[in-house]
Amino acid sequence: MAGLDIDIAAAGTDEQRMRQRIRVKAMDLLARREYSRQELRQRLLQREYAAELVEQVITQLVGEGLLSDERFVESFVSSRMQRGQGPVRIRAELRDRGISEDLIEAWVDMRDPAWRIALRDVHARRYAGEMPTTLGERARQQRFLSYRGFTAEQIKSLFRQDVDDDVE
Repeated sequence: MAGLDIDIAAAGTDEQRMRQRIRVKAMDLLARREYSRQELRQRLLQREYAAELVEQVITQLVGEGLLSDERFVESFVSSRMQRGQGPVRIRAELRDRGISEDLIEAWVDMRDPAWRIALRDVHARRYAGEMPTTLGERARQQRFLSYRGFTAEQIKSLFRQDVDDDVE
């Protein structure tokens, strides 16, 4: 009977050690960059850790404020904006990373004037600020900007030759 008690105690200890190993790996990943809950879960499960233990560690990290989807979104949006990506593409990538629509809505507002500035920067870097002179060139530039994740309306406003656009 005493042998059975030792086996149960050892099993509990093994589970604690495994949970600690998972936590160390999670902290190692989080030290490099922010992760969404879903991304971190996937990374840990790829290492073939037990799903139940992974969930426990993630819940603990969230409770301690070490893992935050909101902090991830803030970092992600800022990073992608600096790379010249638009709101449509950023929103799609956030969805792929398991971020809730509410959180995406809160951080990626399509009407934010910052997107116009980002669009102008991307256009200036790619095309030296030269507006298209032919329909073919315009279509090519529109496709490129659309691929980068800007909306059709944002792109149209860039190509409009309104006086208001030049005043800012």
